Amino acid sequence: MSETTVFVSYSWNVEPKTGIVTELERCCPSRNIRLLRDNNEIKHGEPIQQFMDKLTGGEHVITVFSKPYFQSPWCMYELLRTWQKGGFQERTHPIIADDCDLQDMAYRIGVVDYWVAEHAKIRKLLEGRDPALLVDEYERANVIRDISQNASKLMNFAAGRLTTPLAELRARDYAPLLDGIQVSQPDTALAAPTQAVGGSKVGQGGSIVTDVLQGSVITINNTFNN
Repeated sequence: MSETTVFVSYSWNVEPKTGIVTELERCCPSRNIRLLRDNNEIKHGEPIQQFMDKLTGGEHVITVFSKPYFQSPWCMYELLRTWQKGGFQERTHPIIADDCDLQDMAYRIGVVDYWVAEHAKIRKLLEGRDPALLVDEYERANVIRDISQNASKLMNFAAGRLTTPLAELRARDYAPLLDGIQVSQPDTALAAPTQAVGGSKVGQGGSIVTDVLQGSVITINNTFNN
């Protein structure tokens, strides 16, 4: 039986308190699963972006949701790009690590408000500055904008999924989550973002509009608007 590769998207701020990813690492080998986490796969000095892009295209991604996760640009980038590449429900396997209450509308709106404010902050900082001189800064602004525009869709989708309480997952060696991870099929490949995926289409200005799950729409823009 071939080994199944599984990525994990999580907040570094939460792992020392919970040890969830370390616990998963101990449970995976007996299931012939190779768990890929950033601090094991990225060497000192290597770019983090390369690993994140591999993660978002992975056939299986465990998402360890937490309050720090939903306020981390790295974590939200991973979540957003994983969604963008399609098959989100089948490819992701969620865990709730702390008391982030996804069923609370006020909490979900608060996360959206946070990213709207972050986008406004970076837009103000870049206002009047030449994009040709600050290419990386404008690219980061684009990422924050995309997160702010789609945070509500992501939060509401996450809220609509059944998740086993962490205490029960631990008591059962994470079986309710790991049972849903099947052995990879060698010829299975994700569609490229510019191709049709579940009704996706390329819009004006290079934006990609993807219809996902019961008519929800998520938009990824490729240009920064002042």
